[in-house]
Amino acid sequence: MQRRPRRPTATRGFTLIEVLVVVVIVAVLAAAVVISLPGLDARRAAREAERFHALLALVCEQAELAGRSVGIHALADGYGFSFEVEDGWLPFPDGHRFRPRRLEGLVLATPGAMLPVLPPAQPVPMALCGADGALTPFELRFLHQDRPLQRVRAGADGRAVREEASDDGRSWTGAG
Repeated sequence: MQRRPRRPTATRGFTLIEVLVVVVIVAVLAAAVVISLPGLDARRAAREAERFHALLALVCEQAELAGRSVGIHALADGYGFSFEVEDGWLPFPDGHRFRPRRLEGLVLATPGAMLPVLPPAQPVPMALCGADGALTPFELRFLHQDRPLQRVRAGADGRAVREEASDDGRSWTGAG
């Protein structure tokens, strides 16, 4: 007697497509929750202000070591640094650590001045790190939806400090 091959029994389960659809739906929902979390913009502003403050300290140190002034430039949507050449200022190239940086979701402002949206053809720095390491006075604010969140400023003493705005945006306190 010859045996018949057994048919595989059908098992119940989910297809790969069904599993992928569920994973996509969960990912979209998780992204929506993260975006809507309060304080996310404040953390982003703090991170960007801290990065700018650290780069500023580094660029001033490099200016002093090289014996050549470095310019600080601010646009409405980012910032950058340039070095002094005979006929003006030359921005650092894209791959350099002092390259121009764009800020997503944040805006920069300086009290009493409008910052350009596009880089000017011949940039003029808003502040300088001199060849002696001294920093000229300036103030740069990090805003979200016209609300100041952080600022980095340098006073007459040439030291840069990072500060956090109060809830009403009218007073400032030192940031970590």
